[in-house]
Amino acid sequence: MQPLHPLTLAPLGDWPSTVGDLHLGDLRAVLRVPQSAANATEVWAPIWWRRRDPSPEAKGLAAPCGLVRFRPTGATTYHVYYLPYQQSGGGASLHFHWYNCSRADERHCAMATPPPARTRLDRSPAYCLQPSHAATAAVVAIESRRVSSLSGRTDFHALSATELIATPEERAALLASRPAGSLAAARVFMEPRERAVRMSDQLQAEWARGGEKPSLALRARAGEFLTFQVGVFAASRLRALQLEYDDLLPSEGAPAGTRAIASSSFSCFNLGGTDYHGLPFTRDFSLAAGAVGSLWVGLDLPASAAGAFRGALRLSALVEGGARYNVSLSLRLNLTQPAAARRGDDDIYSLSRLRWLDSTLGIDASVPPPFVAPEVRPSPQGGFEVLLLHKRVAVGDDGLFAQVEVEHDRSRAPRRALLSRPMALHLLRADGAARLPLRVVEAARVIAKNSSGVYWAATLRCGGGGGGGGTLLATVSGALEYDSFGSFAVSLSSEGGDVSVADVQLELAVAREHGRFMVGMGVEGVAAQPFAWRWALGTGNNAVWVGRAEAGVFLRLRGEGRQWEDPMFSSDFGVIPFIPPSWGGEGTTPTTNRTANGANASVGADEVRVLVFSGARRVGAVAQRFLFDVAATPSKPLNLSRRFEQRYLQVGYNTPYISPQQAAAMGASVVTLHQGIPGLVNGTLVNPYINYPFVPVTVELMENYTSQARALGLRTKFYYTIRELSSHAAELFALRAIGGMLVDGDPYRVPQPGYCHDWDCHGGAAWLHQHAVSHYESCWQQALGDGEWDAAPPHIDGIYYDGINFDRRSMQRVRKVLNQGAAGRGEPLIDIHTGDNGAMAPAATRYLSHFAYAESAWNGEGFDWERGPVYWLVCVSGFIHGIFADRLGGGGYDFKALAFAMYTRNLNTAPHIWEFWRAVDIGNVDMVMAGWWSDEPPVTLKLIDGSCSTAPFSKADPDGASTSVLVTAHVASSRLTVLVIASWCKSDATITLDQVDWAVLGMEPSECQVEQPAIADVQDSLPPFAAVNASAHPLIVKADQGTVLVLRRAN
Repeated sequence: MQPLHPLTLAPLGDWPSTVGDLHLGDLRAVLRVPQSAANATEVWAPIWWRRRDPSPEAKGLAAPCGLVRFRPTGATTYHVYYLPYQQSGGGASLHFHWYNCSRADERHCAMATPPPARTRLDRSPAYCLQPSHAATAAVVAIESRRVSSLSGRTDFHALSATELIATPEERAALLASRPAGSLAAARVFMEPRERAVRMSDQLQAEWARGGEKPSLALRARAGEFLTFQVGVFAASRLRALQLEYDDLLPSEGAPAGTRAIASSSFSCFNLGGTDYHGLPFTRDFSLAAGAVGSLWVGLDLPASAAGAFRGALRLSALVEGGARYNVSLSLRLNLTQPAAARRGDDDIYSLSRLRWLDSTLGIDASVPPPFVAPEVRPSPQGGFEVLLLHKRVAVGDDGLFAQVEVEHDRSRAPRRALLSRPMALHLLRADGAARLPLRVVEAARVIAKNSSGVYWAATLRCGGGGGGGGTLLATVSGALEYDSFGSFAVSLSSEGGDVSVADVQLELAVAREHGRFMVGMGVEGVAAQPFAWRWALGTGNNAVWVGRAEAGVFLRLRGEGRQWEDPMFSSDFGVIPFIPPSWGGEGTTPTTNRTANGANASVGADEVRVLVFSGARRVGAVAQRFLFDVAATPSKPLNLSRRFEQRYLQVGYNTPYISPQQAAAMGASVVTLHQGIPGLVNGTLVNPYINYPFVPVTVELMENYTSQARALGLRTKFYYTIRELSSHAAELFALRAIGGMLVDGDPYRVPQPGYCHDWDCHGGAAWLHQHAVSHYESCWQQALGDGEWDAAPPHIDGIYYDGINFDRRSMQRVRKVLNQGAAGRGEPLIDIHTGDNGAMAPAATRYLSHFAYAESAWNGEGFDWERGPVYWLVCVSGFIHGIFADRLGGGGYDFKALAFAMYTRNLNTAPHIWEFWRAVDIGNVDMVMAGWWSDEPPVTLKLIDGSCSTAPFSKADPDGASTSVLVTAHVASSRLTVLVIASWCKSDATITLDQVDWAVLGMEPSECQVEQPAIADVQDSLPPFAAVNASAHPLIVKADQGTVLVLRRAN
């Protein structure tokens, strides 16, 4: 039998440095040359590395061992680095390949083709033991035991015992131990949580050499959520694995009255649990022949229990031929007091947090501020009305929205009635010549209501006129929740026979005075205009918003399934045809890529009309469901005082370490800690592990940072990016074992968009190649240092989301859970980083359902800063969602950003803009912002000279991207007004202030002066001039630039 070398850790600091991009590796063999061989010309020794490489034949491996030959310098210890690699770059451009690789590109490999003498990894072990490898008598063979260990560079990089593979001989011996019968289908190995099974494609050596482990003895604390594993090696295919549990009974001698631990305290994460909506689910778990599975079991221990307990588990599965595999397993448990605090969560390595996978926290009917519970009252026009935060929504007898009103805000506008007429469902006669008469047979009635929302249903009927003898029935189910988001399902069926219709249509008509702008369905931040949109495979632009900054209507068409709720569908569901058979039409397949069905928009004098059409179909007894969402915007009023109070600075990701003291001195009030922040003593990092601020070193450093920040009046948010998880996550191998619903992918087949796609850019850094190996996608790569370990409870003030790929329900939960966790410390902040995919799927529509729960957005990749003012208002500013936003990117757009109360985070101009804001007290609660988008802007401009325009758009320049010069007023009545003049014009313009509504400003022009203050790196100061002469005072505005003016009483 082959030797199994012990595993050790190298002493701290006892590892050679890298040379350029050449790394000697993270593992080494430690061997000792005895005195008897100290003077040999050469020595040789076998290293039984038990590597688990995929495709070993492509790496030029000779055998399941390494044969090392060298001339010794004496009787001492030698280190053999048998896994050297070359690694360079980082972030999205990390390159990795094994030294002398032979995988993909001979220009980068010294050994593109293995020599003929080399064979596959399954060569006989005798190859490693034959003394014939000694070329001469002067070559001395060292016994295998002289290789004292396989040593890892650090605990993180070292091999675990569960990663050493069994040899073919060892595997055969294990299988031979039970050669026949249903029990021969599998071998079972119970393991504690500390020995996470890491390999799913290889049998580990310790299992093969030690035999099955049908029993397990554990020690735990009462009140803990205890986890352990049932490892399974499938000798043949196993289907539908199941676990059953008995009560754990007190052992003999237990105190009288000791209660058993109920079998209901067990759960298995691989086999089911609670989904993200709080509903129970079960899951099939099967194993292919030769595969290894690890069933992770949770045991919810009572806080009052103590002493010894014992019980049984039963594992079963279906095997080939219909037989059933059944085996009984034994569990012994010793519980100690005192009970564990917080179920053991304070020790992350207890893996008790796995129970969070089944959490229902935040799934309730509570309403987070500023929202209020909806109220329902009868409507004079029929149906009923739902009153929400600054909105009134009328639901007609047919169950659709009859009117949506957004109440006035502080811009002095009256209540806005958005719809020019009620929404309508239309069915076209089979010949397409006319609409079929739909009659309400059961008017909309509220079927459920709670503090979270209102839910209703209505029934419509059409008794003839379609193709066929049946009667059409349409059941309209609707829901409207506190965040102004409505969801609808129209179930269309027939009674008495099939009915043919030429079309099923949905009509939405927005009053023209409010339907000024639009985004979605192929248009992106433009003045309202006609469009013809059609379903196309995988584009995901199946939503449109029509409205103005202060009020608008959002329509999203969707199909069945959770993929329709994912804002990042193109990354997570790229192969799914985003063409539902309902709206997309019958017969739609992925191969067609497009359909003739979709939506048309028309713009008239009185309304902007969006007509959705789905094509001809035959309607039968089985209902066809047409799903869509309708939301009123903004979901909440824009909080301007919060905008100017929250001045964001990100620390990390292309920035040096910035201390809380430095951030406060710069004028920041909110700090976001990105992952991998360099610059602390000895290379220690704050928030070093992406998406994983939980390990003790992270907790200690981040708690230190946040406590210092809080003492200075700063708030701290942590960075979180969707879809990636640090390789340092304590639960990583448990999550991988649970299956592809949590961690999946293939590093060689699914390269991440936007990442390096060179031949050696796939698979990530060395650790992933050595420990994850397969079925993962490598993403961001961050080089990390080693730190001391301690623990302290972190206190944070919010989350910065680098994109979101979960649904609106989950976003509601995030908001509620954050609010609960931050109770008493101020409302936590949610900041969303968005990238823009252009007209295909603009962020303004993708994230609309999620922005209701955020305070701000940070707009970056893909946004076109050269677009016109309508684009900036609709797609960039966040105003249509009731949030504020900032820019990510280079400089040169300060005035355009300031026109929408934005700045560019982490740019040198940001602190100077903050200083100006503080100087004029622009965040005062009495301040109102009004711009060119307002009905009655208090200040307008007049063009004196140049080819520019003071209108936001025109027929010649429909986007306003080349001619507009516009002004935004921040009015603090009776005190001062800040004017931001921004130019999109491609040439210089001379302008003056034209119409000034001094009554709105609360000042007399004879008492005021106009100043252009200095803002470092933004603008120089100019001498003030009398406000009474403002219309005669020319201002020169440079192309694509602007100016900031302050109107205030003269001293």
